[in-house]
Amino acid sequence: MELSIIRFIQSGSNGFWDSFFQLITQLGEAVPLVVLSLILYWTINKEKGLYVLYSLLLALNISFFLKDIFKLPRPIGEEGIRSLRVETAKGYAFPSGHTANTAALWSALAIAFKKNYLKIFAVVLIALVGLSRLYLGVHYPKDVLGGCIIGLGSAMLAYFLWRRLPNKQLLYVLTGVVLFFTVFYINSADFIMNFALYCGFVAGACWESHFVKYSVKAVIWIKILRVAIGIVLVVLVHMLLNIIMPALPIFVFMHYFLIAFWAIGVYPMLFGFL
Repeated sequence: MELSIIRFIQSGSNGFWDSFFQLITQLGEAVPLVVLSLILYWTINKEKGLYVLYSLLLALNISFFLKDIFKLPRPIGEEGIRSLRVETAKGYAFPSGHTANTAALWSALAIAFKKNYLKIFAVVLIALVGLSRLYLGVHYPKDVLGGCIIGLGSAMLAYFLWRRLPNKQLLYVLTGVVLFFTVFYINSADFIMNFALYCGFVAGACWESHFVKYSVKAVIWIKILRVAIGIVLVVLVHMLLNIIMPALPIFVFMHYFLIAFWAIGVYPMLFGFL
């Protein structure tokens, strides 16, 4: 049944739709989602930026936890299925990480800002990213549906906890404790990376709240400069750590912990000069 749905979606495939859905699926990948979150955090609204990042990281960790629990295969290689952009199809199939991450971030944005146009855009984009994973032949419909539920659920759970626990550091630590025990159960490189990003986010947020306390208020050209310099520096830190860090689990953890800590806690220390 699910293969029939994918074949039906792919029945109208052509060069235009191939390019279109490969572009759309990239909007659900880590880089654009993280960049958008950091722009919000650095230049628009610090508190809402932290909530959106918390929602996204929650979805990332839950998705990879479930992938390793269910260990369901992808439709890649099935008869009559074309699979494109397979390099983005990491790990197991259920749930769709692209869909979950897109749903988490855009649902969180819609919840945080309470704008109708954001709600409409979120629904359309989540649907398109989910459809792109089917058109590209890298997920089953249940994977996409599961990703939608996890992403939306992560944003709603994060918002509920965000409002109920005024002490955000306590919220971060309690969430981290739950994720910590899943690391030992899963013990996969992808999950270690996502848990490291969460830990770096927590450390950076705590550091910023105690020692930095920057303001997002600035003229527009300063905000553009902050984003441009920030993205370049994050990329440079990532490249440097790739060079000096061995590909061992502890160093994978340190690598992504330091990237998140830099982006959330250290880089804003430079805003006094920008």
